[in-house]
Amino acid sequence: MKPEGWLDDEPLSIPDPDAEKPEEWDDEEDGDWIAPTVHNPACDAAPGCGEWKRPNKANPKYKGKWYAPMIDNPAYIGEWSPRKIPNPGYFEDLEPVKHLNMIVRIST
Repeated sequence: MKPEGWLDDEPLSIPDPDAEKPEEWDDEEDGDWIAPTVHNPACDAAPGCGEWKRPNKANPKYKGKWYAPMIDNPAYIGEWSPRKIPNPGYFEDLEPVKHLNMIVRIST
């Protein structure tokens, strides 16, 4: 349960109010100047600031990620492959273009 008085909308750190842009800083060459951040003093008076996350508790029974145990299979023969049997009807055409019919172009 979130502690009472938690500041959800307050950031943990804020730009330093005492920081000043250096005189030699050139916005075109160096880019936009961003003030360094400091701890937000409003967070000291409250139980906390920012997004609240439920604390994690350690589980003493946790043994790590579960993996299926490897057990021996005495009936294992190996990786499956199909039987190779002779096919008397198999025909391979080594010159397929010779056996094509003539293609006739009809002009309209």
